[in-house]
Amino acid sequence: PGAGEVVLNAWFGPCGTQSPLHNDPMHNVLVQLVGLKRVRLYAPSQTGRVYPREDLPNSSRVDASRPDAARFPLFGDAPFAEVLLGPGDALYIPPLHWHFVEAVAPGDPVPAGAGDGSSPPAKRPRGGGAAVAASDAPAHGFSVSFWWGRRRESEQRELAAAAARVERGGSGVRGL
Repeated sequence: PGAGEVVLNAWFGPCGTQSPLHNDPMHNVLVQLVGLKRVRLYAPSQTGRVYPREDLPNSSRVDASRPDAARFPLFGDAPFAEVLLGPGDALYIPPLHWHFVEAVAPGDPVPAGAGDGSSPPAKRPRGGGAAVAASDAPAHGFSVSFWWGRRRESEQRELAAAAARVERGGSGVRGL
């Protein structure tokens, strides 16, 4: 799709399905229809701590569900926000924000939302509503969600520049 076009994706999967830690060059809205999704978000300023892949700089080398502290020592220091989305919830993810998504089963433990153990995960990241535990959600063995994204005007230039840096033997991420 060209710049400014809307992209729509549907994701269906059983509990436990994960989308590895990555970022997208477009604005995204994740709308959860059935089941639960745990979403962990890292700001673009944390790019150095999430260890982007050389060959695919919008994807992390870290398995966010089981990070290896010996191989990726800075990852544990990266602050993040975590939310639990249930049916009818929507989450806006700005361009270049790193995100890890996992379909969770009712009753699964849900880690603290601030990344430091100080607060419970919020079902809605801002305003309106109390924190919701996975055990409070309807029992489904699967998850269905939709993503809408709008490409930024500068996306093609950024992707071409990253590819050129990788071809020259460098990192696709500026500053690394």
